[in-house]
Amino acid sequence: MLIESFKKIILCKNYLLLTKIISKKNKTSKSSCYIKNNLSRIIQAISIFIFLIIPISCANLQANYKQNYISQDIIDLEKKPEIINLISQVNSQNRLNSISNLASSARSFSISASELSEAKVLLGCENNFLNFSLRGRYQDFVIFNKSRPVLITSAKNDMMIFSNYLRPKQGIDFTGTFKVKSVPQWRLVYEEDFSKEPIGWSKNVLSECGGIKMLGGYCEFGAGEVVKTFDNLPFHSQIRIESTFHFIDAWHGEAGFLRVNNGKDGEMQYAWIENYSAFEGDHGINVCGGKWPEGKFSVPINFSIPHKADKIKIGFGSTTEQDPCDQSFGVSGIRIYIR
Repeated sequence: MLIESFKKIILCKNYLLLTKIISKKNKTSKSSCYIKNNLSRIIQAISIFIFLIIPISCANLQANYKQNYISQDIIDLEKKPEIINLISQVNSQNRLNSISNLASSARSFSISASELSEAKVLLGCENNFLNFSLRGRYQDFVIFNKSRPVLITSAKNDMMIFSNYLRPKQGIDFTGTFKVKSVPQWRLVYEEDFSKEPIGWSKNVLSECGGIKMLGGYCEFGAGEVVKTFDNLPFHSQIRIESTFHFIDAWHGEAGFLRVNNGKDGEMQYAWIENYSAFEGDHGINVCGGKWPEGKFSVPINFSIPHKADKIKIGFGSTTEQDPCDQSFGVSGIRIYIR
């Protein structure tokens, strides 16, 4: 009767066979500590457990195992002679590859956690392991190095990384929200360095002054305003605009400005203003343009405002009234951030 029972559970035989195989491992392999401390112990425990429950129906044991733990493709080893043959040919040199091939027969591996529970997968050796945890209470997935979190990703596609530094071999590309310690970071969504011909402005004029390529410039932009609409902005609650405004030649207290359409019904409002006079100092430098030296050639623009619309219209201009070959301005390095 005992012999007939053993014939009915192919699984039991193969676990004992795997135990013998793994016991012949190469002791010099550092990577085998994972197999030694985990897989072999599990298999040995299963073998002892089998001897303790010989009186139990082997058929019931096999049915429960199929239903609760492993797919039909893995458990039905009796119908897979190629896997039996694979196991029998394992030796200490190709042991890990063979076990990997056996595991690859499964179509998927699933782990789940209920609303208030936590499901874990531990990989590694004693006191040196990675913990992959699915936490139902917080609806997130966490990778721990020992007990310290390394990465957290939530059901809302938010991600937090806990590391002293990041060292990617290639670039980091993302489209969602980037947070550092739960604080959303600015994301660059538009940039124009005017290394190519400008597109989309009310005046698409490119020039160079003092080695800087800019929109407008000497004899190009004077009185008035040049505008452009940037659309298809991702969801956000704040917007930040950076740029550089260039005063060229004989300004006499006039103002350069930047406006955005954040007023009522999309009305253009002043967001930045700067006055300049070329005659206030005696030590200016003639960077480019006419004979007048520039005492304030490059002025940075950097401001942020509440904003939720999917597009924004910005305009650069001046209050000058003379010919643009006497008083002109240019704009370089435009960047738009959101968060």
